[in-house]
Order: sequence, then C-alpha cells, then structure tokens
Amino acid sequence: IKALKIIQNPLNNNLIMDFAKEYELNSDCINKIKELKTPFIYQNADEIYEEGLLQLYFDIDYWLNNSCINTDILVLNLGLYYAKNTTDKSNAYMMATMVKRLTEPKDSLEETIKKLEYSAQKPMSAYKFFEEGVSEAESNPVCIMTMHKAKGDEFDYVFIPELNEENYSSSIKNVKLKSGNHFIQTIRNNVENCGVKQQEELKTEQTEETLRLLYVGITRAKQELYLSNAKNYRKRKNTKPVEIFKDII
Repeated sequence: IKALKIIQNPLNNNLIMDFAKEYELNSDCINKIKELKTPFIYQNADEIYEEGLLQLYFDIDYWLNNSCINTDILVLNLGLYYAKNTTDKSNAYMMATMVKRLTEPKDSLEETIKKLEYSAQKPMSAYKFFEEGVSEAESNPVCIMTMHKAKGDEFDYVFIPELNEENYSSSIKNVKLKSGNHFIQTIRNNVENCGVKQQEELKTEQTEETLRLLYVGITRAKQELYLSNAKNYRKRKNTKPVEIFKDII
C-alpha cells in the first residue's frame, strides 16, 4: 500500500521516508530525504552516493514508469519484487487477487488504495473468493491463503501449487541463503543472546521451518490433497519438485 501511495503522489517526501523506514534504510539515508527542499525524485542520480538511497531512487523511478498497467498486476509485481521469503510471495498473489476482486476497472489508484486500507483491517484468511455471478449460497467457497494462515483450519480439498525446491527447499544442499546480512540479522534478532551463526546452521534452520510449514499445509486436507509443480515456471526451466515429494509430483 505504501508503494502504491508513492506512485499516486511521488512528490511527497514523507511518503518516501515512511517507505524507506519499512525497507530498513539507515537513519542517515532517511535524514537526507527529510532535509531535501525539493521532491526526492527530482534529485540527480549521479549525485546520490549512498547505495540504499540510489536503489530507492531507481526503484521509484522504475515503478512510476511502469505503473500504467492493471492495478492487480502492479500490486503483484510490487509484492514479488520486495518479497523476502515464500510467505511474502504468497501474500503478494493474494493481494493481487484481492485487488482484482474488490476493485472495478474504472477505479482510480486512490480508490484502490482506500479499498485496500479498509480490507487490511481484516485478516487475509477472512476473505473468500467466489465465481462471478454466483451467490455464496449457490457456490462452493474457495479460500486462498498462505499455509501459515491455514494453521488450525481444515478443508475437504487442499491444493498446494509451486512445490519446487526453489520455493520450498526441503533439502539442506538446495537451500540458498539471501545475499548480504539482512537474512542473517533477521534470525539473530529473533533469538536472544544469539551470536553469528554459520551458513550450515542457517540452512538447517531454514530447512526445518520449511518442513514445518509443509506439514501444516498437507495436514489441512480432510478428503483430498493435490500437490503440484510446473516443470517450466515463468523464466525458470526444468524446476525440481520439492525433494520430499519428488516421487509423488
């Protein structure tokens, strides 16, 4: 929503500062935005020397130049670009689906933002999506949610797509840690008195979390469970199914 607000009003430096805080730019970068007398996007990229600020500048410039598309696609692109993990990616797809369901083609970006802000007051799992022209009473509801949100619920039929090693690495040898210190720091901040961990330890923790998540997903089904993976997914070719499911998928 914050990124959409910047696209709607790119000259507002306060919106950009708020966005920068969420994506963990340091205080020096945020203060530089605060001290500007002109809009941030009017700055000369050649005179921006802080890496974080320069990346933010290029990001905003890119989204402004590529915002003339359907809002649901724009939301999906934003969500996938800034996703930090598989859960964030799943939420991006759900947000895009929500935008498509809640908005009309004639809605302005401002109207879309207002609808999203209103919907954000409710948990994502509260939304159910139905076929157009069919009432709730006449249809079989389909709930679209992350596996985290599904915990505690049960459904007659469960579909879990995109089960490849890139999204759900169940084998330590296939785990790819994020570059830089962000991922490591996130784990350290969640554990009190925790020192720097070696890559193998981080890979083990990430694999264990993935296995717990998959367990939650597959145990939601009461009657039938459908597991799937596309061999060719977007630009990726010959994707490998999740290791523990390779004999099934």
